Parts: sequence; C-alpha cells; structure tokens
Amino acid sequence: MAVVFLLLVVIAQAGFLVVARSTAAAATAAAARRAALPEADAPAELDRLTREVTAAIPGAIDPTASAVVSPESIEITMTFRWAPPGPDLMPITIRSISRAPRVVPP
Repeated sequence: MAVVFLLLVVIAQAGFLVVARSTAAAATAAAARRAALPEADAPAELDRLTREVTAAIPGAIDPTASAVVSPESIEITMTFRWAPPGPDLMPITIRSISRAPRVVPP
C-alpha cells in the first residue's frame, strides 16, 4: 500500500512539473515578443518575467532571467529551481529559452 501512495505522489509531481514547465515556456516566449518591440525596455521585461513566474508557478524559487540582444533578434533565458507541492524528492531546475525577431519600424 505504501508503494502505491509513493507512486501516486511521483505521478502527481510529474504532472505538476509538466504544467510548471509549459507555464515558464509561455511566459518566456511572451517576454521575448514584448522585448522585441522598438520601444521595449529589456531589463524591465526581465523583471516583469521573474515576477510573472513567481506569481504563476507555485514553488518557483529564485527565478533569474537574462537577455541577449542582437540587431536581428532577442533571446531570453529563464532559470529557476522548482520545489513541487508535497515532498521534495529531488532538486528540479527548469530552464526556458525563447527567441523573437526584433521589430523595426519601416
């Protein structure tokens, strides 16, 4: 019976991991698209991204975001440690990278 409950915990944490990863990927992609606009402020977008991840993903610990800006594109990387609900069976680090082409006025 104990093995069944342990497997149930592992399956539930795997499901939460998939949700946390997809939420982080969506937030990173949105931040890259916002930062690619001509009037965008990349450091402000990175700050907004870390606040969004902290608010949207329960258990997100110490999110960090960085941006690499080139004339053609912007690449944003988000990394954080995730502590799943329930017992912390192993350390999990989630990393999401998104690129967006720079928008230039005509």
